[in-house]
Amino acid sequence: MDELLSQRLYGSQPHAAAMLRAESETRSPYLGALIQRHFPADRAAVILDIGCGTGHLLEEAKRRGYRNIAGVDSAQARVDAARTRGLEKVVCQDLLEHLDGLPPQSHDLIIAFDVLEHFGGDDLVRLVDAVGKALRPGGRWLIHVPNGASPFFGQIFHGDLTHKTPFTAESLRWLLLASGFRELSCFEDTPLVHGVKSLVRRIGWGVLRTGLRLWTAIETGDTGRQAVLTRCLLAVATR
Repeated sequence: MDELLSQRLYGSQPHAAAMLRAESETRSPYLGALIQRHFPADRAAVILDIGCGTGHLLEEAKRRGYRNIAGVDSAQARVDAARTRGLEKVVCQDLLEHLDGLPPQSHDLIIAFDVLEHFGGDDLVRLVDAVGKALRPGGRWLIHVPNGASPFFGQIFHGDLTHKTPFTAESLRWLLLASGFRELSCFEDTPLVHGVKSLVRRIGWGVLRTGLRLWTAIETGDTGRQAVLTRCLLAVATR
């Protein structure tokens, strides 16, 4: 990852403070649902969030009783912000260096939320291999990336100068299965219903998705029933 550019854009204290405000206002219900659906049931599971930012996901996991949680981020300002949440096991380090230093088969869950798209070429392969090495057999990797199959992909991918690699469900599956992961499940990152406004958004997405499927069917003959069309996709890979 280009550290100089990343630090310039995202490593400042004002940016970290802005992230804290935005997360507090909008992301708790979403992250709570994510934990409920995809985290191990065992609250003693060993969990690492790479590129953890200001630690909101780890904070939500801690609130739900997970005890062996840690995070790493390459920007000190974000790590400092995470520690204000009471997350002592968050460190500032290059992500690949941190993963390379983990004991083999030591983790039950590794999280990479909006991380993989910042890597490319050999560094991406190194990241995938390092995560695979650190996971126990049956361990899971929770991934969130911009979705190249979305018709709105360009806005989210090109809106960040540090993005290097676009993904689709198919390209992510190809990469991970070729790297020793046993299976991969991909999901749309749809609006979570937790109030009237989000319910309207969810209904609207359903209508829009129907139109996008029709568009796909007209162009390709594929009805797109299993297609992942949201701007970002969520994937769970099993080691």
